[in-house]
Amino acid sequence: MVSMRSAQKMRDLSISLHALKRTIKFVCIILTGFFSFFSVTAAQDTKTASIKQMLEKSGARQQINEITQVVQALIPSQMSAYGAGDSSELSEFIINNLSNYYSGDEILGRIENHFLKNYNKKHINKIMKWYDTDPGKKIVEMEVKASTPEGAAAIISYSYQLQLNPPEEKRMELVNELILILELDK
Repeated sequence: MVSMRSAQKMRDLSISLHALKRTIKFVCIILTGFFSFFSVTAAQDTKTASIKQMLEKSGARQQINEITQVVQALIPSQMSAYGAGDSSELSEFIINNLSNYYSGDEILGRIENHFLKNYNKKHINKIMKWYDTDPGKKIVEMEVKASTPEGAAAIISYSYQLQLNPPEEKRMELVNELILILELDK
C-alpha cells in the first residue's frame, strides 16, 4: 500500500511538474512577446525622434510651417504679375482655402512616415551628421532664408532681373556643365 500511495504521489507530482513546465513555457512566450513588442516600439520611438530631429536640423519643419505666411505675402505681387490685378476678394479666397486645406503638421507627419518606412536609423544618422557639417549648415540656412516671405520675394525679383538681363555666355556654360554633372550623378 505504501508503494501504491508513493506511486500515486509520484504520478501526481509528475503531472504537477508537467503542468508547471507548460505554465512556465507559456509565461516565457508571453514575456518574450511582451518584451519584443516594447523593444520594437522603443526602437521605433527612437527612430521617430531621430526623424523629427533630422527635420528640425534640415529646416524642413520651419519651412513647412511658414508656407502659409509666404504664400500670403506673395499673393499681391503674383496677382499683379499675372494680370489678376489687386483683388482683395481673390486674395482672401486663396488665403482662406490655403488655411482650410493646408496643414503643416499633416505634411510633416507624412514625411516622418515616409522616412520611417523607407530609411533605417543608420541612414538617418548619416543625414543628420551631414547637416552638422559647415556646408550642411550653410545650405540649410540659405534654404530657410529663401523660404521666408522676404527670401521668396528676393528670388522672384532676381528671376525678373535674369529675364531682363540674361547672364553672359560663360556663366551659362558653367550652369549647363553643372546640370550635366548632376544628371550623370543620378
